[in-house]
Amino acid sequence: MEHYDNILDDGLNQQHQGVGDPVFDVVKWWETRRWEYNIYVGITGGIGTLLFGFSESNIEVTLGLVIIAFIYGICANICYFLGWVPEVFSIIYFGKPYQEHIRLALFRIGLAGSLVLTFLIAIVLPLLIVFGG
Repeated sequence: MEHYDNILDDGLNQQHQGVGDPVFDVVKWWETRRWEYNIYVGITGGIGTLLFGFSESNIEVTLGLVIIAFIYGICANICYFLGWVPEVFSIIYFGKPYQEHIRLALFRIGLAGSLVLTFLIAIVLPLLIVFGG
C-alpha cells in the first residue's frame, strides 16, 4: 500500500512504471485498447448518422453538428477512462487487480454500451432537429 500512497499526487511517473507494476499494467492494458474503442464508436456514429441522420431529412453538416460530435467523442473517452479507474483502486486498496477474463468482459460490456448509445444518439439527434425546429 505504501508504494501507491502518492500515485494520485504524482501520476504514473517513472517510479510507478516498472515492469510488473500492477497499476501500470492495468493502465497499459486499457490504454492499448482505447484506439479500438474509438474506432468502433466513430464508425458506429458515422454509420448511424449516414443511415438515419441525413437520408430522410434536410439536415446539413454544420459546425454545430461537428462540435456536438467532438464533444460526444470527448465524453465517450471520459467514460472509457472510468473503465480502468475502479481496477486501479482495487489494486491500491485491496492489493489485487481484476482477473483477465473479468477485465475483458468489462471492456466488451462498456464497448457494447457505448456502441448502442452512439447509435441511438445518431438516430434521435436528427429526429429532434427535424421535428423540433
